[in-house]
Amino acid sequence: MAALLLASAVLFGGQSVFLTFVQAIPQALGVIALAFGALHWRTLVATAGARAMLALAGATLALIVIQLVPLPYALWSALPGRAVGVAMLAAGPGGKPWHPLSQDPQATLQSAFMLLPATGMLVVGLMLDRAALRGLLLLLLALATLSLLFGWLQLIAGIDSSLYFYGDQRVLVSTGLFSNRNHQADLLSLGALAAGIALYFLAPTQERLRRHQFALACAAVILFGAGVAATGSRMGASLFVPGAVIAIALSLADRRPGRRVRHRLPLVALAAIVTIAIGWLLVGQPFERLSANQDLRYAIWPDAWYLARSLWPYGSGFGTFALAYQQVEGLGHVTPLLVNAAHDDYLQLLIEGGAAALALVAALLVWLGLQVRRLLRAPSGRAGWFALAGLTLLLIHSAVDYPLRTEGLSTIFILLCLVLNSASHTIPAMGDAAANADGIDRARHITEAEHRG
Repeated sequence: MAALLLASAVLFGGQSVFLTFVQAIPQALGVIALAFGALHWRTLVATAGARAMLALAGATLALIVIQLVPLPYALWSALPGRAVGVAMLAAGPGGKPWHPLSQDPQATLQSAFMLLPATGMLVVGLMLDRAALRGLLLLLLALATLSLLFGWLQLIAGIDSSLYFYGDQRVLVSTGLFSNRNHQADLLSLGALAAGIALYFLAPTQERLRRHQFALACAAVILFGAGVAATGSRMGASLFVPGAVIAIALSLADRRPGRRVRHRLPLVALAAIVTIAIGWLLVGQPFERLSANQDLRYAIWPDAWYLARSLWPYGSGFGTFALAYQQVEGLGHVTPLLVNAAHDDYLQLLIEGGAAALALVAALLVWLGLQVRRLLRAPSGRAGWFALAGLTLLLIHSAVDYPLRTEGLSTIFILLCLVLNSASHTIPAMGDAAANADGIDRARHITEAEHRG
């Protein structure tokens, strides 16, 4: 079930704005996963670290439900940012009906549906052992590789190719399984990290892999780096460079740290930078995109901050940014393009969820800090540090984009949280548990034989 959720979320959940019918596939699987979790809730709650993660998920769901509850007109009209709605009702014969906190209840409900794959992954993932989580990380590597190949085929086929699954492509860049180049860059950066942790998992037991471990890790970094360059994503390229170094470090983690390994890592960073630069030139991505005056974000953010202050502390409702933003958009910033996202997930959460959403983000950061402290106190392999690197990448990119608003990347985010939770708690692998059970049974038989003797 977890594998189906991850694969379907990446394959069919690469869109975050204009919803498509195929997104119902991972959402339906999410519902099945939630039903399975409800049937096995005792096992679910008993898992180490499960209660804190489920509490965060439950608080998010509760906030969405609160935003959909109808309020008396007198209470609703007194909420910040409702002046336009109040004026429209006053001008018409509609009277004074009850209204929910959300300015667009249908959009808020759709936001809840888009969280179903990630929530389902959380529920079934908490019941997996470390061996199963390792298998999901290998699946993540396979999905990233598939998206990398699709991105290259898109460049070969041209801008009008049907390989752009979500259409409306204006620039010849690699988007892979996503509608947005930045989200493709995120998945490829995670793919490079996954390649490093896969070598860490597999190389110790495979002589050929162990002998060529560094070369294989470098090859993976170059391939995924070329894919990131083909997206033309500036932030994606910036985050890929430290990700490449971490991927190499993960692949060599089973070796004893020495001067030779430490001296190689700066060379890896340099090679990653050169790969990105050459890729941009070959694909035709102009370096002028690094200029601030060419970026629509800098026109959106001032109006978005004004909107956040005008809606404080209740927000406008999840999924309502586009509707709320049109009410405050400055005439000097109006373009033919519809502004459907703040391009800053934290700012958009503040607009849509108000103080409650800000508290949820703070709780998530506290949870991450606690997991890091546990990792430092009781190190358990390198999977936890891999997950932390992936989560950090997505959280940093969320400050200038909206990667976690796609079903694919939000489900991967939860998978990385599960890996981090597993690494920071004492959760034996299934093989270890079976071995312990065999040892107990063997000891019992020996004791009974001695007693009979």
